[in-house]
Amino acid sequence: MTYQKKLKEFLNNEGKSGVYIFINKDNKHKYVGSSISLKNRLASGYFIPKLGKRKIELVITEFGLNNFYLEIYKLPENLIKDISRSDLKNLCLSLEQILILKFNPEYNILKVAGSGTGLTKDSDAILSISEKLSKPVYLYDEFTKEYIFKCKNQKEFTQILGRASTNIARYTKNNKLFWNRFIISNVPLDNYEENIMDHDTLQIFIDEVILNNRKMQMAQVDETRKDLYALK
Repeated sequence: MTYQKKLKEFLNNEGKSGVYIFINKDNKHKYVGSSISLKNRLASGYFIPKLGKRKIELVITEFGLNNFYLEIYKLPENLIKDISRSDLKNLCLSLEQILILKFNPEYNILKVAGSGTGLTKDSDAILSISEKLSKPVYLYDEFTKEYIFKCKNQKEFTQILGRASTNIARYTKNNKLFWNRFIISNVPLDNYEENIMDHDTLQIFIDEVILNNRKMQMAQVDETRKDLYALK
């Protein structure tokens, strides 16, 4: 009988909720997890041809499933038969946390039961993310054709403008004019005359442009209302 069949038979006969621990036979490193349905969790999460990118999945792929012991800690049936699904989950997580504290498992990235994290990033991926966050931001006035400001990163630029980072990214990616006037770019652009402003001057200037744009928008709304009123 295969490893998987033995496990499924055991769980069918002996219970289904609790904690599982994978133990590497070579170095004795551990991974602790839990589920209210151990059979489904193990069958669909580990006994499959291709695993994911969590640390435990990567090491199982590297060493092979047969190179791991599997220990099961089941919650007693008489304890869990009349409790709700949420309470059952909390019991499983509580037992998982106790065993995480006891064993300090090497393959658990965060030592918090139910944290849902376990993905690993190599150094190149981390560097790539860091580079994206630290790209300089250049601000250009399309109306005057001037290069007016530069920030060392998007966070600093967001603080100056008081805009969410996601909104700033929308302008840099889509070449969309900010308040119908400014170009926000992560790379320097040609054909703009340099006229660099300091922080305070830029904030005052941006506020004036925004205020004027809003006045124009309100004037357009008022004209539309007048036209609609005249049609009545």
